[in-house]
Amino acid sequence: MSDEAPMGPVLRRLRSLPGPVIWAAVGVVATLTLGIVVQVTAPSQPLIVLADSGLFAEGSGFAEDSDSAFTIDYVAGPELSNAPGVGAVYEMVVEGSPATVLSQLAPLFSLEGEPRVSRDYSEAWPGYVVGEENWDSPSLVLTWNGSGSWFYTDPTAYPEPVCEEVPIQEADEDVVGWECSPANPGLPLPTAAKAQQMAWEIFRDAGLEATLEDVVVLTDDEWGVGVSVAARVAGEPTALEWTMFWAPGPILASASGHSATAVYRGDFDTVSPRDAVDRLSSGSWWGAPAIDYEAALEDVHMLEGLTLEDNIFDEPIGIHGATATSLLIWDNDGGQWIVPGYALSFGESDLHTTTVVSLTEETLRIEKPGLREPLPQPDIAQGKR
Repeated sequence: MSDEAPMGPVLRRLRSLPGPVIWAAVGVVATLTLGIVVQVTAPSQPLIVLADSGLFAEGSGFAEDSDSAFTIDYVAGPELSNAPGVGAVYEMVVEGSPATVLSQLAPLFSLEGEPRVSRDYSEAWPGYVVGEENWDSPSLVLTWNGSGSWFYTDPTAYPEPVCEEVPIQEADEDVVGWECSPANPGLPLPTAAKAQQMAWEIFRDAGLEATLEDVVVLTDDEWGVGVSVAARVAGEPTALEWTMFWAPGPILASASGHSATAVYRGDFDTVSPRDAVDRLSSGSWWGAPAIDYEAALEDVHMLEGLTLEDNIFDEPIGIHGATATSLLIWDNDGGQWIVPGYALSFGESDLHTTTVVSLTEETLRIEKPGLREPLPQPDIAQGKR
């Protein structure tokens, strides 16, 4: 992944939940002078068109469902700035063809065979594959849109575990649970350090620009060893994750990454943190923030004991902090972009943080999704449909 422009807005390592959004692109360039010369893109029409999720809109199926209906009111606290800003936009662009990319990746996992269109290919998921799609042998699947994500898996790495029923001590009634152990206990596994080294070497050969220190250990127990890297754009981590897991044996059980390049599309005006709060209620301005490995375990523990009766939405939620960040969003063709946004805080922990895209409506517009024409048959050599 490459950065083709100076660093954009500072990214923060934050944790959130994913959710797709939608747009399309076009624009022109203007020059703004503020003591120094800053190149700011002023589009003649929106660069990005987002599909309205309509999740919390009045009249939506979700809002009318009596079992799940609720509304969330957000209020901007006095601490929030009303100053607009400027942020960099990057488009994730797949280059070459699916056949070429798969031919380069397959040898890294000792896979042989010709790349072909996946049997599950669809407009929403333009997939291509090397290997069999039978869940009995290793395969490598590439999605030819967005970040050009790919996924290697070996279904034989995890035999059926050995499980037994055990009583649940905390239960009021006679309830049983299950305790499971690996089917192949005692088989060797790579050390965490060895796993980091092996993953880094494969990721590097697959095109990831990262250091060994960027490889984070996610899990290390009798079930296996797993590592992860947050891909960087303009030198800062993003929500684009690369992973690798080993099962006892050791066997490389799975790996994932991205083949697209981050292409700088310019700097664009953004709304202020105070104005961005008004966008939260629709749910359509959400974006995925950079991966925060340090907060992940803490957030899991904080969720323990939280029940539906603990309704935090009864009163308006005050937003009292805003941090400029960059967010990953999805367009209606499956494309992905890195855009400026804010991490808005309504509490002290990362669990009490939500994200919102900050581009102005001159650059990013939200529209009702429309019907689309069926796509032609895919061409694996060209990556076109």
